[in-house]
Amino acid sequence: MKVTISDVARLAGVSTATVSHTINSTRYVSGETKEKVYRAIAELGYTPDASARSFRTGKKKTIGFIVPDISNKFFATMIESVENYLSAHGYHLIIANTKENPEREETNIRLLSAGLVDGLLIASTMEDFSRFESLIPAGFPVVLVDRTFDTKRFPSVSVSNFQPIYRSVCRLAGKGDKRIGMIGGLPRLSSTKERIAAYQEAVADCGLPQDDLLIRYGNSMENSAQSCLDELLEQKCGGPGPDGLGDGDLPPQEGPQAGRGHRSGHLRGLRFGYQLSVFKADGLHHPAGGKAGRDCRRTDPPADRDAGCPCL
Repeated sequence: MKVTISDVARLAGVSTATVSHTINSTRYVSGETKEKVYRAIAELGYTPDASARSFRTGKKKTIGFIVPDISNKFFATMIESVENYLSAHGYHLIIANTKENPEREETNIRLLSAGLVDGLLIASTMEDFSRFESLIPAGFPVVLVDRTFDTKRFPSVSVSNFQPIYRSVCRLAGKGDKRIGMIGGLPRLSSTKERIAAYQEAVADCGLPQDDLLIRYGNSMENSAQSCLDELLEQKCGGPGPDGLGDGDLPPQEGPQAGRGHRSGHLRGLRFGYQLSVFKADGLHHPAGGKAGRDCRRTDPPADRDAGCPCL
Protein backbone atom coordinates (compact mmCIF):
# COMPACT_ATOMS: atom_id res chain seq x y z
CA MET A 1 0.00 0.00 0.00
CA LYS A 2 1.26 3.47 -0.90
CA VAL A 3 2.46 5.53 2.05
CA THR A 4 0.54 8.80 2.38
CA ILE A 5 1.22 12.12 4.03
CA SER A 6 -1.34 11.14 6.69
CA ASP A 7 0.80 8.14 7.59
CA VAL A 8 3.83 10.40 8.04
CA ALA A 9 1.84 12.85 10.17
CA ARG A 10 0.48 10.05 12.36
CA LEU A 11 3.95 8.57 13.00
CA ALA A 12 5.53 11.97 13.64
CA GLY A 13 2.68 13.06 15.90
CA VAL A 14 1.95 16.22 13.91
CA SER A 15 -0.70 17.46 11.49
CA THR A 16 -0.59 16.83 7.75
CA ALA A 17 -0.23 20.58 7.28
CA THR A 18 2.97 20.55 9.33
CA VAL A 19 4.36 17.73 7.21
CA SER A 20 3.52 19.71 4.07
CA HIS A 21 5.15 22.89 5.40
CA THR A 22 8.24 20.92 6.38
CA ILE A 23 8.64 19.35 2.94
CA ASN A 24 7.86 22.50 0.94
CA SER A 25 9.43 25.08 3.31
CA THR A 26 6.26 27.16 3.07
CA ARG A 27 6.06 28.09 6.75
CA TYR A 28 8.31 28.13 9.80
CA VAL A 29 8.64 24.72 11.48
CA SER A 30 10.86 24.21 14.54
CA GLY A 31 13.99 22.14 14.22
CA GLU A 32 12.67 19.52 16.64
CA THR A 33 9.45 19.08 14.66
CA LYS A 34 11.34 18.92 11.37
CA GLU A 35 13.49 16.14 12.77
CA LYS A 36 10.39 14.15 13.73
CA VAL A 37 8.87 14.58 10.29
CA TYR A 38 12.04 13.63 8.40
CA ARG A 39 12.56 10.63 10.68
CA ALA A 40 9.03 9.46 9.92
CA ILE A 41 9.56 10.01 6.17
CA ALA A 42 12.73 7.93 6.26
CA GLU A 43 11.16 5.16 8.33
CA LEU A 44 8.09 4.86 6.11
CA GLY A 45 9.89 5.44 2.81
CA TYR A 46 7.47 8.24 1.93
CA THR A 47 7.85 9.94 -1.47
CA PRO A 48 6.00 13.26 -1.96
CA ASP A 49 3.59 13.37 -4.90
CA ALA A 50 5.32 15.74 -7.32
CA SER A 51 2.19 16.37 -9.40
CA ALA A 52 0.15 17.24 -6.32
CA ARG A 53 2.86 19.55 -5.04
CA SER A 54 3.06 21.23 -8.44
CA PHE A 55 -0.69 21.75 -8.40
CA ARG A 56 -0.56 23.35 -4.96
CA THR A 57 2.50 25.54 -5.47
CA GLY A 58 2.32 26.22 -9.20
CA LYS A 59 5.97 25.20 -9.49
CA LYS A 60 7.32 22.28 -11.48
CA LYS A 61 10.88 22.64 -10.20
CA THR A 62 11.94 22.16 -13.82
CA ILE A 63 13.72 24.43 -16.30
CA GLY A 64 13.83 23.99 -20.07
CA PHE A 65 16.97 24.58 -22.13
CA ILE A 66 16.51 24.95 -25.90
CA VAL A 67 19.81 24.57 -27.75
CA PRO A 68 20.64 24.58 -31.49
CA ASP A 69 23.06 21.65 -31.55
CA ILE A 70 23.38 19.26 -28.65
CA SER A 71 26.46 17.65 -30.23
CA ASN A 72 28.38 20.94 -30.23
CA LYS A 73 30.81 20.75 -27.33
CA PHE A 74 30.25 24.40 -26.41
CA PHE A 75 26.56 23.74 -25.75
CA ALA A 76 27.18 20.28 -24.31
CA THR A 77 29.52 21.79 -21.72
CA MET A 78 27.00 24.50 -20.94
CA ILE A 79 24.20 21.96 -20.51
CA GLU A 80 26.28 19.99 -18.03
CA SER A 81 27.05 23.10 -15.97
CA VAL A 82 23.41 24.23 -15.94
CA GLU A 83 22.20 20.77 -14.96
CA ASN A 84 24.71 20.55 -12.12
CA TYR A 85 23.63 23.92 -10.75
CA LEU A 86 19.90 23.19 -11.03
CA SER A 87 20.30 19.76 -9.45
CA ALA A 88 22.10 21.27 -6.47
CA HIS A 89 19.08 23.54 -5.96
CA GLY A 90 16.44 20.83 -6.31
CA TYR A 91 15.51 21.54 -9.93
CA HIS A 92 15.41 19.34 -13.02
CA LEU A 93 16.42 20.15 -16.59
CA ILE A 94 14.62 19.37 -19.85
CA ILE A 95 16.70 19.76 -23.01
CA ALA A 96 15.31 20.41 -26.50
CA ASN A 97 17.50 20.29 -29.61
CA THR A 98 16.40 22.51 -32.53
CA LYS A 99 19.15 21.57 -35.00
CA GLU A 100 19.18 25.26 -36.04
CA ASN A 101 15.60 24.91 -37.31
CA PRO A 102 13.29 27.84 -36.40
CA GLU A 103 10.18 25.66 -36.78
CA ARG A 104 11.55 23.11 -34.30
CA GLU A 105 12.37 25.95 -31.93
CA GLU A 106 8.84 27.32 -32.20
CA THR A 107 7.35 23.90 -31.47
CA ASN A 108 9.58 23.41 -28.42
CA ILE A 109 8.88 26.86 -27.02
CA ARG A 110 5.12 26.32 -27.32
CA LEU A 111 5.34 22.86 -25.75
CA LEU A 112 7.61 23.69 -22.83
CA SER A 113 6.00 27.02 -21.93
CA ALA A 114 2.53 25.44 -21.85
CA GLY A 115 3.01 24.20 -18.29
CA LEU A 116 5.91 21.77 -18.46
CA VAL A 117 8.60 24.06 -17.05
CA ASP A 118 8.96 27.07 -14.78
CA GLY A 119 11.21 28.97 -17.20
CA LEU A 120 13.32 28.68 -20.34
CA LEU A 121 16.94 29.15 -21.33
CA ILE A 122 17.05 29.64 -25.11
CA ALA A 123 19.93 29.77 -27.57
CA SER A 124 17.65 30.93 -30.35
CA THR A 125 18.16 30.27 -34.04
CA MET A 126 15.43 32.74 -35.03
CA GLU A 127 16.11 36.02 -36.82
CA ASP A 128 12.69 37.65 -36.46
CA PHE A 129 12.31 39.00 -32.93
CA SER A 130 8.59 39.66 -33.30
CA ARG A 131 8.06 35.98 -34.16
CA PHE A 132 10.13 34.90 -31.16
CA GLU A 133 8.40 37.28 -28.76
CA SER A 134 4.96 36.19 -29.91
CA LEU A 135 5.72 32.65 -28.71
CA ILE A 136 6.51 33.65 -25.12
CA PRO A 137 3.51 33.81 -22.74
CA ALA A 138 3.16 37.10 -20.87
CA GLY A 139 5.33 37.09 -17.76
CA PHE A 140 6.94 33.75 -18.54
CA PRO A 141 10.63 33.71 -17.43
CA VAL A 142 13.05 33.52 -20.36
CA VAL A 143 16.82 34.05 -20.51
CA LEU A 144 18.58 34.19 -23.87
CA VAL A 145 21.86 32.29 -24.03
CA ASP A 146 24.80 33.03 -26.36
CA ARG A 147 22.56 34.61 -29.00
CA THR A 148 20.59 37.82 -28.67
CA PHE A 149 18.31 40.12 -30.65
CA ASP A 150 18.69 43.80 -31.48
CA THR A 151 15.53 44.42 -29.45
CA LYS A 152 16.52 43.95 -25.80
CA ARG A 153 13.40 42.75 -24.00
CA PHE A 154 14.74 39.57 -22.43
CA PRO A 155 17.70 39.14 -20.09
CA SER A 156 20.64 37.40 -21.72
CA VAL A 157 23.92 35.67 -20.93
CA SER A 158 26.40 35.88 -23.78
CA VAL A 159 30.10 35.65 -24.36
CA SER A 160 32.60 38.06 -25.82
CA ASN A 161 32.58 37.53 -29.58
CA PHE A 162 34.40 40.61 -30.84
CA GLN A 163 37.60 40.75 -28.86
CA PRO A 164 38.77 37.12 -29.22
CA ILE A 165 38.37 37.23 -33.02
CA TYR A 166 39.97 40.66 -33.35
CA ARG A 167 42.99 39.69 -31.29
CA SER A 168 43.39 36.32 -33.00
CA VAL A 169 43.50 37.90 -36.45
CA CYS A 170 46.02 40.45 -35.19
CA ARG A 171 48.13 37.71 -33.69
CA LEU A 172 48.23 35.84 -36.99
CA ALA A 173 49.01 39.04 -38.87
CA GLY A 174 51.71 39.89 -36.35
CA LYS A 175 53.61 36.70 -37.17
CA GLY A 176 53.46 37.36 -40.90
CA ASP A 177 50.28 35.68 -42.13
CA LYS A 178 48.72 37.51 -45.08
CA ARG A 179 45.69 35.48 -46.13
CA ILE A 180 43.62 34.86 -43.04
CA GLY A 181 40.30 33.08 -43.55
CA MET A 182 37.22 33.09 -41.40
CA ILE A 183 34.53 30.44 -40.87
CA GLY A 184 31.30 31.81 -39.47
CA GLY A 185 28.00 30.25 -38.49
CA LEU A 186 24.59 31.08 -39.90
CA PRO A 187 24.66 34.71 -41.12
CA ARG A 188 21.41 35.52 -39.27
CA LEU A 189 22.85 34.81 -35.82
CA SER A 190 24.02 37.67 -33.59
CA SER A 191 27.16 35.73 -32.65
CA THR A 192 28.10 35.29 -36.31
CA LYS A 193 27.49 38.95 -37.13
CA GLU A 194 29.69 40.11 -34.25
CA ARG A 195 32.53 37.74 -35.12
CA ILE A 196 32.51 38.62 -38.81
CA ALA A 197 32.56 42.34 -37.90
CA ALA A 198 35.56 41.72 -35.62
CA TYR A 199 37.36 39.81 -38.36
CA GLN A 200 36.75 42.51 -40.97
CA GLU A 201 37.84 45.31 -38.65
CA ALA A 202 41.00 43.47 -37.62
CA VAL A 203 41.88 42.73 -41.28
CA ALA A 204 41.51 46.43 -42.07
CA ASP A 205 43.46 47.62 -39.01
CA CYS A 206 46.29 45.20 -39.75
CA GLY A 207 46.56 46.37 -43.34
CA LEU A 208 45.64 43.01 -44.83
CA PRO A 209 43.85 42.70 -48.18
CA GLN A 210 40.05 42.63 -48.01
CA ASP A 211 38.84 39.50 -49.78
CA ASP A 212 35.28 38.25 -49.36
CA LEU A 213 36.35 34.84 -50.67
CA LEU A 214 38.21 34.35 -47.40
CA ILE A 215 34.93 34.37 -45.44
CA ARG A 216 32.86 31.20 -45.40
CA TYR A 217 29.57 30.49 -43.64
CA GLY A 218 28.55 27.11 -42.29
CA ASN A 219 25.19 26.17 -40.82
CA SER A 220 26.48 26.35 -37.21
CA MET A 221 26.14 22.60 -36.75
CA GLU A 222 29.02 20.51 -35.49
CA ASN A 223 29.77 18.82 -38.82
CA SER A 224 29.44 21.79 -41.20
CA ALA A 225 32.97 23.19 -40.97
CA GLN A 226 34.69 20.64 -43.16
CA SER A 227 33.49 21.95 -46.52
CA CYS A 228 34.20 25.54 -45.40
CA LEU A 229 37.73 24.57 -44.41
CA ASP A 230 38.30 22.84 -47.75
CA GLU A 231 37.10 25.92 -49.63
CA LEU A 232 39.39 28.20 -47.63
CA LEU A 233 42.37 25.97 -48.26
CA GLU A 234 41.58 26.23 -51.97
CA GLN A 235 41.80 30.01 -51.54
CA LYS A 236 45.38 29.61 -50.28
CA CYS A 237 44.60 30.02 -46.59
CA GLY A 238 47.54 27.82 -45.79
CA GLY A 239 50.24 26.92 -48.27
CA PRO A 240 53.77 28.11 -49.00
CA GLY A 241 54.55 30.66 -46.35
CA PRO A 242 52.66 30.91 -43.08
CA ASP A 243 48.97 31.63 -43.43
CA GLY A 244 46.13 31.42 -40.98
CA LEU A 245 42.60 30.22 -40.65
CA GLY A 246 40.66 32.28 -38.15
CA ASP A 247 37.84 30.15 -36.85
CA GLY A 248 35.09 32.34 -35.45
CA ASP A 249 32.27 29.91 -34.88
CA LEU A 250 32.88 26.54 -36.39
CA PRO A 251 35.53 23.85 -35.90
CA PRO A 252 37.96 22.00 -36.50
CA GLN A 253 36.66 20.80 -33.19
CA GLU A 254 37.74 18.09 -30.82
CA GLY A 255 36.94 14.50 -31.75
CA PRO A 256 36.26 13.20 -35.26
CA GLN A 257 35.60 16.68 -36.69
CA ALA A 258 38.99 17.91 -35.52
CA GLY A 259 40.59 14.84 -37.05
CA ARG A 260 38.98 15.56 -40.41
CA GLY A 261 40.15 19.19 -40.32
CA HIS A 262 43.65 18.14 -39.34
CA ARG A 263 43.77 15.55 -42.14
CA SER A 264 42.61 18.15 -44.70
CA GLY A 265 45.74 20.15 -44.06
CA HIS A 266 48.01 17.12 -44.18
CA LEU A 267 46.47 15.92 -47.44
CA ARG A 268 47.57 19.22 -48.95
CA GLY A 269 51.08 18.85 -47.59
CA LEU A 270 50.63 21.57 -44.98
CA ARG A 271 52.28 21.69 -41.57
CA PHE A 272 50.13 23.00 -38.72
CA GLY A 273 51.66 25.88 -36.84
CA TYR A 274 54.01 26.69 -39.75
CA GLN A 275 52.07 26.73 -43.01
CA LEU A 276 48.63 26.66 -41.46
CA SER A 277 47.41 28.08 -38.14
CA VAL A 278 43.95 27.42 -36.74
CA PHE A 279 42.22 29.36 -33.98
CA LYS A 280 38.89 28.65 -32.36
CA ALA A 281 36.74 31.22 -30.61
CA ASP A 282 34.93 28.92 -28.18
CA GLY A 283 37.76 28.49 -25.71
CA LEU A 284 37.88 24.73 -26.33
CA HIS A 285 41.22 23.15 -27.08
CA HIS A 286 42.05 21.90 -30.54
CA PRO A 287 45.20 19.80 -30.93
CA ALA A 288 46.07 21.31 -34.31
CA GLY A 289 45.86 24.95 -33.37
CA GLY A 290 45.06 27.44 -30.67
CA LYS A 291 42.03 28.89 -28.97
CA ALA A 292 40.93 32.48 -28.81
CA GLY A 293 38.99 32.01 -25.60
CA ARG A 294 35.55 33.17 -24.48
CA ASP A 295 34.50 35.16 -21.45
CA CYS A 296 30.97 35.12 -20.06
CA ARG A 297 30.51 38.85 -20.38
CA ARG A 298 30.17 41.48 -23.01
CA THR A 299 33.41 43.28 -23.82
CA ASP A 300 34.25 46.26 -26.00
CA PRO A 301 36.75 46.07 -28.86
CA PRO A 302 40.34 46.99 -27.93
CA ALA A 303 40.55 50.69 -27.14
CA ASP A 304 43.62 51.17 -29.32
CA ARG A 305 42.27 49.49 -32.45
CA ASP A 306 41.98 52.82 -34.29
CA ALA A 307 45.74 53.18 -34.00
CA GLY A 308 46.22 50.02 -36.05
CA CYS A 309 46.72 46.38 -35.26
CA PRO A 310 48.04 46.13 -31.66
CA CYS A 311 50.16 43.09 -32.55
CA LEU A 312 52.20 44.86 -35.25
